[in-house]
Amino acid sequence: MSSEEYKELAWGLVYGTLSAEERELALHLVSQDPEFLEALKMELELKQRLAHLKRAMPEEAKERVYAAITGSRSQVLVTAVLKTVLETTLPRMLWPVLQILERSVFAGEQQ
Repeated sequence: MSSEEYKELAWGLVYGTLSAEERELALHLVSQDPEFLEALKMELELKQRLAHLKRAMPEEAKERVYAAITGSRSQVLVTAVLKTVLETTLPRMLWPVLQILERSVFAGEQQ
């Protein structure tokens, strides 16, 4: 087996992605092949080194990333507030204008 095949097999053994046959082969190689044992040790060491990267992202960091992608927090806040204000006030402001338009249309139809 090549060095790359050893690495792939060792990675699969460490992360539990091997089929039953591959797992049996890997366990056999652990006891028989020093080169595979070295590859397995390297994969285990890498897994331990990278374990801290698997933590969930804190909420504050998520908010910062989201704000950086969509715009600043103030823009997001302004947009949310403005949307709420317009949804609440616009119908009330336009109702008198709509009544005048209705009267104008109705008066135009009467003539």
